[in-house]
Amino acid sequence: MSNKRFEIQLMAKHYIKSKNFLRQVESGYKICDIRSVQSHQKIVCHIEETVESLSEYNKFIIQNEVIEGRTGNWFRGYLSRSTYFRNREKAYEEFLRCL
Repeated sequence: MSNKRFEIQLMAKHYIKSKNFLRQVESGYKICDIRSVQSHQKIVCHIEETVESLSEYNKFIIQNEVIEGRTGNWFRGYLSRSTYFRNREKAYEEFLRCL
C-alpha cells in the first residue's frame, strides 16, 4: 500500500470518528468537555473545507473515500478501473497538499 493511500485511509478514519463523536455529543449520548468538542469540530471542518476546495474530479474521489468512508470497488458504475487508479493518486496528492 502506498504511503499516500495509508494517509488517506487514516484521515478518513479520523474524520468518521470525529463526526460520530460530534453526533453523540449533539444527541446527548456523550457528555464531555468543550475542548474535546472543539478539537473534533476542527478536524471535521478542516477536512470538509479542504474537500470543497479540490478540483471537481479530485473532489469526487476524496468525497467518496474520506467523507463517505467508501472502500473497495465503490467507483464501479462511475469510473473505469484504469481511470480511477490513474486519477486516484492525483486526487490524493491534491488533498494532502491542501491539508
